[in-house]
Amino acid sequence: EMEKKIQSGEFIKVGVNKYRMEEEKREVELHEFDKASAAKQVERLNRIRAERDETHVTELLAGVRAAAQSGENVMPAVKSAVAAYATVGEIADIFRDVYGKFKEPIKF
Repeated sequence: EMEKKIQSGEFIKVGVNKYRMEEEKREVELHEFDKASAAKQVERLNRIRAERDETHVTELLAGVRAAAQSGENVMPAVKSAVAAYATVGEIADIFRDVYGKFKEPIKF
């Protein structure tokens, strides 16, 4: 519904459907999806997860959660978790859980 209103111009979104700067078209070079490379990365991630100290990672992720919930600087806890091979996804899940997911404020 909202996208239809933006597309029709009923809802003004600066930079999207109003006050846009028209630029000349630029060619964008796309990188082809390489199934072999993706499979290699998945295998690497699975190997790292299997070899890491799961108990230690779980403790460090709890530290990330505690820092986020208390409002303190999360970077030291994040650095420690990453050094122990916690994944970006695991850390991002904690942030989404604690802070919520960003939703663009929309006013009609």
